[in-house]
Amino acid sequence: MLRSLYTAATGMEAQQVKMDVIAHNLANTSTTGFKRNRAEFEDLLSETMRSAGPPSAQGGSEQGSLQVGLGVRTIATTRSFGQGDMINTNNKYPRSGWYKRFKASSGYCKVDMVVAVNMIVSY
Repeated sequence: MLRSLYTAATGMEAQQVKMDVIAHNLANTSTTGFKRNRAEFEDLLSETMRSAGPPSAQGGSEQGSLQVGLGVRTIATTRSFGQGDMINTNNKYPRSGWYKRFKASSGYCKVDMVVAVNMIVSY
């Protein structure tokens, strides 16, 4: 009886973590650049109550083994780095669609000319 209550309690704690992660994802859905999270779980331990029987003449075994799981735990929350949707911003750029992008590298300034697009990418 005590083992089943412990197993249920670990399952409820894991489910609570999963619901917290989902709520966090929903709350930040419209945030530009937000990466969604995913909770990952693993079994704590399995106890073998009965081993598998000997192999039968037809192949396989007569009895399967009986294993009882002893709970679950959260092992990690992982981020999804997939590309998000394109969103039209209707921004206007000077010089008919061209703008300068400056990069500072190795002590000097490099200038790239980039075609401006009226969209941003949400990751």
